[in-house]
Amino acid sequence: MNKTRRKLLIGAGAAGAFTIATAAGLTQSGAAHASGSTANDFGVNDFETMLNDLGGVNAQSSNGINITVPDVAEQGAIVPIEIYSQIPGSESIAILVEKNAIPVVARFEFKNGGVARVATRIKLAESSPVHVVVRAAGKHYRATKFVKAVIGGCGDEDFGSAMKSNSKT
Repeated sequence: MNKTRRKLLIGAGAAGAFTIATAAGLTQSGAAHASGSTANDFGVNDFETMLNDLGGVNAQSSNGINITVPDVAEQGAIVPIEIYSQIPGSESIAILVEKNAIPVVARFEFKNGGVARVATRIKLAESSPVHVVVRAAGKHYRATKFVKAVIGGCGDEDFGSAMKSNSKT
């Protein structure tokens, strides 16, 4: 069977399965959507502005937010991170990287008492504090962890510094 035909059949099968699941009420179409406008929607990428938009400026520091991320990231482009909020009634988790050009890396919403635990990979432009803001019962909580980004695991150079020096040559 030719590869193009195979891909077409697989894609059509997946689309059909999704349509049937939606019709049966197993999934909801449009479940993922933006909630409200933020400064980032208007091209503002200032860390403090974004932190304020997410309620993190006046957020209470909390030990109930567990951040699992390497202290030294061997590859700044793909840094694994896991966040678990033990704060009762957690409604959302936002991840911000202070020194990235676009500080808001991800935002997750939890409905109907869902477990506030996420695992993903983030990008660090350079060594930076990683901030997590959790909204629970109308209040905001915050935890921070510093991550050093290096090239090739050598530990001698920041990822961002190397990128800057490479662009000058």
